[in-house]
Amino acid sequence: MTLLLMFLLFCAYFHGAVTDYRRREIEDKVPIAIMAVSIIAMVILPKDSALYIPLIERIVMLAVFGIMAFLPNDIGGGDIKLLMATGFCFGFAGSLFIMLLSAIEAVILRFSKNMKNVPLAS
Repeated sequence: MTLLLMFLLFCAYFHGAVTDYRRREIEDKVPIAIMAVSIIAMVILPKDSALYIPLIERIVMLAVFGIMAFLPNDIGGGDIKLLMATGFCFGFAGSLFIMLLSAIEAVILRFSKNMKNVPLAS
């Protein structure tokens, strides 16, 4: 069951990455799918599982990234939606790890392809 949930998350993130790279937008269905899989995982996975993340941590991560939507910055609305869904799905530690990997990938793309703005989801 865990592999199926991971595959569904992969599909959602892959779709988000492709559409963000091509059209510079993240469709609403991508974060909704990520959060739906996360809720299913929260219900199905046992509480003593290493992959289980408490609901309160998920809500806090939604709030933290949701606040970013109201701050003056250069992050687009789709990127914030994706960050909120990622925070809800993976919690605090997982979100930090994913953001670190995304930052490394963005730096590589920035200098290898000479891109001025790198889409977050790619």
